[in-house]
Amino acid sequence: TYGELNDERSNAILICHALTGSAHAAGIHEREQVPGWWDPLIGPDKPIDTNRFFVLSSNVLGGCYGSTGPTSIDPATGRPYGISFPRYTIRDMVRAEIALTHHLGVPDWRMIIGPSMGGMRALEMALMAPELVKSLGLLGTCAATTADQLAWNVSQLAAIRADPAFA
Repeated sequence: TYGELNDERSNAILICHALTGSAHAAGIHEREQVPGWWDPLIGPDKPIDTNRFFVLSSNVLGGCYGSTGPTSIDPATGRPYGISFPRYTIRDMVRAEIALTHHLGVPDWRMIIGPSMGGMRALEMALMAPELVKSLGLLGTCAATTADQLAWNVSQLAAIRADPAFA
């Protein structure tokens, strides 16, 4: 998180990272000695001004930066889930973000901002829980996956699965 949540809890902005991103959106994190992926935009006196706004950037369900995902240990086997990790969707990710919203006691997000997959999540939140969304900032995203995107995904998955070192 960045900035402070005001007493009315009315100054909250949710930043949804892209597919390969993480919750490290700004500043230098103690574990990573590089600035966050949106460092020029988030902070005091920057476009997303943390003197005015409370900014939250969380990791997504299934992501590789702190959430339960394929590299997590399956309690049934004691080994990483790997390919046996349950399939999940953007909607599943947003359900987790809605639960986080309620847990934090944020009545609504002043804005939800997201590039790429983050924009898909922002759109899905607006559809699933419109009462939680005052405005959206969408960048390089879409409301649905196109046929050519699916085709690229299929070929990429086939290449990964054909790798003899894939486990």
